[in-house]
Amino acid sequence: MNELFVTKNEDNIVIAVKEKGKLVEVVVEDFNKVSLIGNIYKAKIQHLSSGIQAAFLDIGEKKKALLPLNTPDGRIKFELISDIDEEVHQEMIIKAGDEILVQVVRDEINEKGAKLTSFISIAGNFLVLLPNVHFVGVSKQIRDRDFKSSIKSMLYSTIEPNVGVIVRTAALDATHAIIKREYFELLKIWKRISANIDKSISPTLLYKETTVSKKLIRDLMKKGIEHIYVDSKEIYHDILEYFSYIGINMKKKVHLFQFKIPILAYYEIDRELEKMFKPEVYLKGGASIVIETTEALTAIDVNSGKISRSRDNDSLIKDINIMAAEEIARQLRLRDIGGIIVIDFIDMSDELSKKELLSQLKKHLKNDRSTTKTLKVSQFGLVEMTRKKIGPSVIHYFINKCDCCDGRGYTPKPFYIGLKFVRWLKENGKNYSDDTLIVNAQENVVNSIRKNLMRYIETVMKENRMNVKIQVSDSIKNGICEIYSVNKVERVATVN
Repeated sequence: MNELFVTKNEDNIVIAVKEKGKLVEVVVEDFNKVSLIGNIYKAKIQHLSSGIQAAFLDIGEKKKALLPLNTPDGRIKFELISDIDEEVHQEMIIKAGDEILVQVVRDEINEKGAKLTSFISIAGNFLVLLPNVHFVGVSKQIRDRDFKSSIKSMLYSTIEPNVGVIVRTAALDATHAIIKREYFELLKIWKRISANIDKSISPTLLYKETTVSKKLIRDLMKKGIEHIYVDSKEIYHDILEYFSYIGINMKKKVHLFQFKIPILAYYEIDRELEKMFKPEVYLKGGASIVIETTEALTAIDVNSGKISRSRDNDSLIKDINIMAAEEIARQLRLRDIGGIIVIDFIDMSDELSKKELLSQLKKHLKNDRSTTKTLKVSQFGLVEMTRKKIGPSVIHYFINKCDCCDGRGYTPKPFYIGLKFVRWLKENGKNYSDDTLIVNAQENVVNSIRKNLMRYIETVMKENRMNVKIQVSDSIKNGICEIYSVNKVERVATVN
């Protein structure tokens, strides 16, 4: 069973995805930082840098945006060969002073400006429209040959000569009529953009992505989503309106969450998040994987641990490696690990076992909406692969790097400490009936609890006939929440 969980807080929206009961993806959209991804601009090329093979463009933001080049002389090649069943190749040459159409594919990160592409795409729920190229591609995750054949035939007879489309996985749930209708809606958007290109002076925003909740649901929706749980009435109605617009009846699958503790705690997503902050991930039977990310690459080590070696060693090692491959694929999605990844599996001498291991790894990676490339298992049991990062690290929305150990540890962020406190209160509140609990924390934690979590705390107070006072204490360490009982005249818990 596949499920989506959506929670709205004062500063962000958090969407979590579970597949077969396991958390596989978490997306956070920060209200304080507006994402530019998907926006289309008319922009002027300021200069070309042959050293890093990139062009810098002014899109109207403080930092100049970067457009990667394939050659120092301004040549850009576009190849779309990994995610769909068709190969698409395009090429253009640019120079300083040119005004071109560009689209943001990555937001600003630290000192780096936004990353651009000059090959425009407009995403819908079922299709992605690509102007200036004529083709119909189908997501490789769609394996139904009859569906692929019929959808391609329909779209080739529908699309204009200078337009291409990619059929997304969600199209499996839609009729041809609905897909055709979306094509014309996307085409209408592109024609509006085209009509304004010559009229506009660089830099100009020509197209802005849809609302946060609609964009996230659109990108995360795929065949097999059985339930969507939402704790905000605004987003709940926004999602229903979106599904109604695209012609899919999802009303019975979208639920307004109204329980007494936060949605992330009720479905134990907060416990999974806490595991995500640690490098070691434990597997069944005592085996584990260790994930270490550096500036250059991410290294993943597979350990057999205390698993019994009573069976044949080769068979045991293969089973551990295959079990680890499934969990590694999940962790790459969950932590959104990008760049070069080196996996150190336990050494296997049998070539058939190596092939089976690689096949299993690739099978589980197919569930990832990001692009991955995987090389063969080496004679030392190493697998080298790459993965395209989807967005900023989700981990940084919940924790801060520890100042004391130069980033090797972490301290929870205010909202996450508050979430852990509410869970503790729900589990232990019955022990403090007719009591008053004094909760001491730093000012940022107190403010976060008051903004986002008081309705849940008040519910627990009524259930247990108790009182909870939350107050600022400058003597409390960062990332800690201390709880005192007035009746017992002692500290009863520390949440960190």
